[in-house]
Amino acid sequence: MTGAIATTCTACGEAYRLRPVLRGHLVRCRVCGCVFAVEAETTRRMAEFLARAPKPTPRLEPRGKVWPRRGIHAPRPDAPRAPFQVPPVLLFGVGSLALVGLSSLATFLAVQTFIAP
Repeated sequence: MTGAIATTCTACGEAYRLRPVLRGHLVRCRVCGCVFAVEAETTRRMAEFLARAPKPTPRLEPRGKVWPRRGIHAPRPDAPRAPFQVPPVLLFGVGSLALVGLSSLATFLAVQTFIAP
């Protein structure tokens, strides 16, 4: 393949030689099924910049259980959940229906007691 891009899967490390047309696209690994971006070839100037750039600090605690074959992190089971909140629109809607019902009941009772003997 002339002008092929040499790249590897970010999850399992499987090596690929891809067409230059796929540069910047997402491809799926045939071995593990992980989707990864085909990186552009690094120029000499970019390699020098990356050598001087500060490196990210490693995480001290893992993000969660790693799912099999994909390299995707699962959510932690001990993560706190937000309490359930009722939307205000629902509260106002139920409150207004209750108010209308009570006023119509009061009107009915007033008519029955005072107007009709």
